[in-house]
Parts: sequence; structure tokens; C-alpha cells
Amino acid sequence: MMRCLATRLLFTALASTAASAASAPLAISFVCALSLTAATSAHAEEAPAFRETLLEGCTATVRAPDFPEVGQPIPCEVRFTARGEAAAQFDARSLLIPTHPETLGVFDVLSISSPRVEVGANGVVFAIVDVVLSTLDAGTQTPEPLPVTYLANGMLREGRVEFPSFPVTSLLGEELDPTKYRDILGEIPEARANAWWGSVGAAAIIGVGAWLIWRLFRHDRRDALTADAWARGELDRLAQAGLAERGDFGSYYDTLTAIVRGYVRRRFAIPADRQTTREFLAAARANPEFPSNETDNLQTLLRLADLVKFAQARPEASSCAAHLQDARAFVERTRPIAPPNAGQTPSSVGKETNA
Repeated sequence: MMRCLATRLLFTALASTAASAASAPLAISFVCALSLTAATSAHAEEAPAFRETLLEGCTATVRAPDFPEVGQPIPCEVRFTARGEAAAQFDARSLLIPTHPETLGVFDVLSISSPRVEVGANGVVFAIVDVVLSTLDAGTQTPEPLPVTYLANGMLREGRVEFPSFPVTSLLGEELDPTKYRDILGEIPEARANAWWGSVGAAAIIGVGAWLIWRLFRHDRRDALTADAWARGELDRLAQAGLAERGDFGSYYDTLTAIVRGYVRRRFAIPADRQTTREFLAAARANPEFPSNETDNLQTLLRLADLVKFAQARPEASSCAAHLQDARAFVERTRPIAPPNAGQTPSSVGKETNA
């Protein structure tokens, strides 16, 4: 509407200046003012799209360009501000992106910045994360949510930040007909003189694929048999490293939880090393081979480790040793049991040992 009004005023001014040549400087000034007004209006109409996600104790607001293009970087700003009764307890400095995904749906993740803390004019402290996306799919697209962790009201929280939908544009337009842009029209006659080379190549590809699949299953089978031995060796090395004695609690619990997650991945085929604590525990509860009575013990260990890593808690040396013993006991209770006189025969999955 503003653009139509500016156009009408422009034509009126030009008609007036045509009647009197002496008013030419005034007409030029008037046209410049109208151009500036139209540019300001167009800029306002292209304000970035945004979406708010209400999390526990804070609000996450995502701002992004309104009309990104196919294949071009799409810079998004994710701003976290406190809200509700937990506003005074929201710790913006504790914000963490636990995993940096390579993709969010049809969008490639080009980069995710480290959270930076800023203070607004009203004294409110907030955290900002810059996420740069890109996609080759035109049309309206919506990235998948981004997982985050933070402290609010003295507790470790986990959430998923929702993104707005992007009307991704293309220089060729969304109504592209590929048949109109063919360089070669008609069928190309097939050369049959060397057709047998294609059969040989296909057979070779199938053979290599079968060998790779065999190697993969053979590796997983051997890995499952030695999961407990691997975990015991890693726990022994952690005990001898002396991290807790030197006060390096962050590295100590990073290593301890990595060993537990690696053992679960090898033993129960749960991708624990690529999941958040909440996703890991949910996958363990849903896995029929994972002992249900071990979930609560594992949850306690991982939650305490998260508080040390993310909240900079300083546990007692005796607590570090106790957590290491808990990890050893978890491995011993859930390790595979080989049947008597079975040699290297894989054990029946899901059984526990009381050793």
C-alpha cells in the first residue's frame, strides 16, 4: 500500500514539474525523498522471520532471513532469555549445544557458534548462538529442532529449539520443467560391442559389497564379545590417570561417561555416544535387551556427571571413586555370559550376571 501511494505521489510531482521548468530542483528533491521512503518500506517488509520456543525457565527465539536462496548460506540467530518464575535462576553462561549435528532435516549445518553472553539495556542477561544453514531444496522448508542444555532454577535442563519455516527461493523458480532444458534430444543408441564389461563391473561391485557387509557383521560380532573387556581396560586406565586427584573433574567425568556410553553401544547396539542423556536413557528403556533394572542406576550416574561437566560442580574424591566403582559394577552385571564349554560362541543377549 505504501509503494502504491509513493508511486501516485511521484507521478503527480512529475506532472507538476513538467508545467514549470523552474521547479526542476524541487522535483528532484521530492523524487529522492520518495525513493528513500519506498526503500525504508521495502526493508521493513523484508524483516527476518522468527519463531519462539518456550523452554523450562527461558524462551528461545530464532531469527532468520525471510527469503533465503537455494545453495546460499542462511544465517540464523538463536537468542535465549529468561522467563517466568525461574527468570532469576536462568544461567545464560551454562548454555551448551551438546551435539553439533551435520544436518537439520533437508538443511546442511554449515556452522554453529559457541554461545556468547550479552547484557541488554534493561540489564537482562541473555545468550546468543549463531547457526548457519544451507539447502538445495526449493519451496517452504522447516529445519528440524536443535537440542540444547542449560541450567535453570538450579537444575540441568534439556530442550529442543524450533525453527521457523523458510520459503527457499530459486533463480529458476519453483515451476521448473526439466524437459525444457535438455541438451540432448532423443535416445542415444547403446553400444553393445563391449556390453560384457558392464556385467563384469556389476559382478565386481556386488562382490565387494558382499565382502564389506560380511566384514561389518563380523566386526560387530567380535566387538560385542569383547565389550566388557574393552570397558574394564578403559576404566583401569582412567583410574591410573589421576585426573580426580589433580582436581580435573571435567576431564574425569567426560572420560567416565564416554566409557559407559561406548560399552553400551558395543554391548546393546544403542548409539549412546551420539545421544543426549535423555535420548540415551529413552533408547535404553525401549531396548528389550537392556536390563530394565539398570536404567535408574545408569540415570543417577549420568545426571551426576552432567552436573559436574555443565555446572562446574566439585565433587569429593570419594565420590569420584564411588562413581568409577558404579561403572565397573554396571559392566560386570550386564556383560555377556558364554554358555558352559561354548568357547567363543556368542552368549544369549539380554541376560545378566551376578558376578
